Amino acid sequence: AAAIRTIDGGATWTPMTIPGTDPNVLNYVAFPENSMTGYIGVYPRAGLGKVLKTTDGGDNWTEIAVGGALNWSRSCGMATDNIGVVVGNGGFVIGTTNGFESTAVQGPLTIADLTAAAFSPTDPLKGYLIGNDSMHGLIRHTDDGGASLWDSVTCWPVTAFHGVDVPTSEAAYVCGDSAGTGIILRSVSNTDFFKTTAPAVPPMHGVCFPVGSDTGYAVGGNAPSYSGFRPAFFWIEGVAEEK
Repeated sequence: AAAIRTIDGGATWTPMTIPGTDPNVLNYVAFPENSMTGYIGVYPRAGLGKVLKTTDGGDNWTEIAVGGALNWSRSCGMATDNIGVVVGNGGFVIGTTNGFESTAVQGPLTIADLTAAAFSPTDPLKGYLIGNDSMHGLIRHTDDGGASLWDSVTCWPVTAFHGVDVPTSEAAYVCGDSAGTGIILRSVSNTDFFKTTAPAVPPMHGVCFPVGSDTGYAVGGNAPSYSGFRPAFFWIEGVAEEK
């Protein structure tokens, strides 16, 4: 595992010292309120769910165990410096409202492997989980920070989802793989996503809308990124799962 930091706009990068000795994969990093508090999502190949946290801008990181001995985390998603979730294998979702000083199990209504989570910066209680089982990708939604069960979402049948972003309280995007072709979906309601008219590209692994829901970026495969695609939709009769 590796974690690096820049303080000169990317001209130079220096390693950060992170705890843990098992072969972790670090899948997420965020400083949710642009402050000194940040988080790293961990995929611990030796098991045991965990998240890394700093309160001094990355000078020091603390490893926080979440879940039980058989829980494997994959990533995390933070709405604020204190509110967020850790997600992982077998429908594993652990939420916190105090920066992981305490945690609570949340219900995603699935035993699929969950890969990522994101919340709206304009409404921290609104968020989405993405994951994959042996049949297809799936999405889950919350509008209360996961306090109640995460709601099922209907969407285009997708082989696997890899990335999620929630730029506003009204719009969310997910990206992934549809039988070897990249796919990008946009929400049209809290629990319905339609396929956008993105060009034919390799599987997409990340999506980001830095300011609002109009201009965005998606990356994946060995192809160049595509930006500013328009949220144009057509009606989809098939869905990945029924509500």
